[in-house]
Amino acid sequence: MISFSVSGNEVDWGFSEFEGGWTLFLRRLSEMQMTAKLSKNPLFSKRKKPALWSIYGVDKTGSSIYFWRKRNQFLIMEHLCRITVAALALQLLTGCLDAKEEAVSDLRLATLGTGCFWCTEALLETLDGVKSVTSGYSGGHKENPTYHEVCSETTGHAEVVQIVFDPKTISYEEILFYFWQSHDPTTLNRQGNDIGTQYRSIILCHDDKQKAAAEKSKAAAADSFADPIVTEIVPFEKFYPAEKEHQDFFRNNPAHSYCYFVIRPKLQKFNKAKEERTKRQSIPSNDR
Repeated sequence: MISFSVSGNEVDWGFSEFEGGWTLFLRRLSEMQMTAKLSKNPLFSKRKKPALWSIYGVDKTGSSIYFWRKRNQFLIMEHLCRITVAALALQLLTGCLDAKEEAVSDLRLATLGTGCFWCTEALLETLDGVKSVTSGYSGGHKENPTYHEVCSETTGHAEVVQIVFDPKTISYEEILFYFWQSHDPTTLNRQGNDIGTQYRSIILCHDDKQKAAAEKSKAAAADSFADPIVTEIVPFEKFYPAEKEHQDFFRNNPAHSYCYFVIRPKLQKFNKAKEERTKRQSIPSNDR
């Protein structure tokens, strides 16, 4: 499992296929090391007083690390950056400052809840253009909630995923299309046998543009369901990553009964919906 030590707290991101040398290397990373190194780098030192950059996560291939900085507890998306693992290793181990970095100022965030985040993550991470998916909690009032606290329905939080995506490859609107495809948004506080407010259907909008897109997408999706959609559309406030055992759960636990009997059939249905949509989009509009 790839691990980071951020402010003394271990954060595992579920990339078990990268066991070994990378794990040992990445475990040595800390915010103090990152601040010290990155503050000397032109990419991260545009102001006289360097901002504090934190590790956000790893992309799906494990080849790049994402960093972000916050202001007033909100992500500043124009300052979400990526550095390849190889370049970062070179900087940390040799002190070189001319390694190639890539600023990805056009990456965006989407925060969505469709019930159990094990399932949401497994489905949405398959979309082209999605760089990373992190399971966590949002929409409530309790700071740093645990899984058991969220399940007790006392925190106000929903199980959600936070998605880093490239809008040049996939739009927010396209992600919302698959959001509606991935669950039943007409059942209040429930998805199948998962019952509770933490399983509510929810879209947490990072700005007014996302809110407008979510409202429009919801109205368009209404015709696909016999019952009214009960999905919440609310402003995003804060996201708390879930514990390490909940990250990449489907991939790490394929024999788990929930993965086998719930996620696997949903994933098959989801993939079929993607194939059908791709076929429809490839047909010229006059022939549809």
